[in-house]
Amino acid sequence: MSFLEAVVDSLRALARPFGTFERLASRPGPGYAVLLANWVFFIVMGYYAGLVIPQPAWRQAFAAGGPLRRFLALPLATALVSIPLTFLTGGLLHLLCLLCGGRGGYRQSYRIGSASSPLVVIAGLLAPWPWLAFTPFVWRGIVAIAGTEKLHQAPRGRTRAVMGAVFALGACLAVLGGVIGFRRASRSLPSGPSAVSAPLPATSGARP
Repeated sequence: MSFLEAVVDSLRALARPFGTFERLASRPGPGYAVLLANWVFFIVMGYYAGLVIPQPAWRQAFAAGGPLRRFLALPLATALVSIPLTFLTGGLLHLLCLLCGGRGGYRQSYRIGSASSPLVVIAGLLAPWPWLAFTPFVWRGIVAIAGTEKLHQAPRGRTRAVMGAVFALGACLAVLGGVIGFRRASRSLPSGPSAVSAPLPATSGARP
């Protein structure tokens, strides 16, 4: 499987997760290089997506600087940092798959995580609205359930119970964290006018 095919399959997994993973289960999986490239690609696209709409204060501060820093240095740093994080996320996802009774190995779990990576772009677009932060988590949970059932051949009831509980908790924490951050950022903003015009100095004496 090529990198382009992995990108297309990731987009299809968002629209039709169960049908897409059922089809992927019958095909040989790609190597780690393709899966990693696909995952990092969407993480970087999520960073760029955050530049096209107004963002919270913490993200504006993170992306502050000249064009070279915003459009090249920071995306490159984001890509490098995300590489070990993808394997850590894959490990946590594999643990959940084992709790669900999955039969596949770590590579199958990493494949599920890579397929759900386009949700990073959606999360970046929804960052200014913290009350919508649950959407990527719910969607990711559905993708994880589909991948665990189809790729790991885990029992349906157990998978939906475990994955549903974990991702529902994650969605609640995401909304809570987003709302708290939004309120703190709002309190830090000045409540009155940013600048008060000083009165003009009084002139004394008569005009000649």
